[in-house]
Amino acid sequence: MRLSLTVNGTTRTIASLQGPGFLNAHVNMSDRPKEAERSNKVRIQGSHTAETETTSVKWPVVELQIGDVVELRILPEGDGDAPSEVRNLSESPFKSVFKWRVSERTSRNRF
Repeated sequence: MRLSLTVNGTTRTIASLQGPGFLNAHVNMSDRPKEAERSNKVRIQGSHTAETETTSVKWPVVELQIGDVVELRILPEGDGDAPSEVRNLSESPFKSVFKWRVSERTSRNRF
């Protein structure tokens, strides 16, 4: 899988993921007056799902301005830019908490 992100005619990211998994792109606009935060961003992230490990990958967030033109293009298989963040699910600090909560919920729902 391969996906390109272009802003105002300039390619900003080419994300590539070989093998099973997914790639996704999100355009986020937020206006939070109480926090005095306002932002426009686009991000690409994905997940590679191997038999024994799931790996989360993220590419750099791109800041947007009013009037920017954002283009996402699905490309044929090939090379891409290196992700800015790679994390194996087994390294997640929340993995053991999640397992505990799921098993706790499952045991409570048994009749």
